[in-house]
Amino acid sequence: MLHFQSFEFVLTRKYTEHYLCKQLNSLMNEDLLKDVTVRLGNQQSAMASGFLLCMLSHVWRTKLCGGVGAYEAQVLNMDEENANLFSKIVALGCGEPVTMGSWLELTELAGMADQYQVKSIEADVME
Repeated sequence: MLHFQSFEFVLTRKYTEHYLCKQLNSLMNEDLLKDVTVRLGNQQSAMASGFLLCMLSHVWRTKLCGGVGAYEAQVLNMDEENANLFSKIVALGCGEPVTMGSWLELTELAGMADQYQVKSIEADVME
């Protein structure tokens, strides 16, 4: 029987120590700036900073801004996505380490990062 231990995953130090990444981290933790409802699978929802989401992914930016550049919708529909993976992607994009429960979970995270083109995560996961 194989026993698998969880492991911590963090992006490269070059990314996590960058000034912009540290600013993103402060956005992630500021409740006052959480202006977008993210609808996830299993009828779960989370609040997030629209600015932060737009900085992490141009796919999310397009969904939120409609390609025009101004918020029209305050809801990001991701009904098919796992809430736990979404929160890990946001945390990683903000330079936080996350605990992965398995290699399968890391693979799923990589797939979600690729789907939404979260560039800060894509390259590091592939390495």
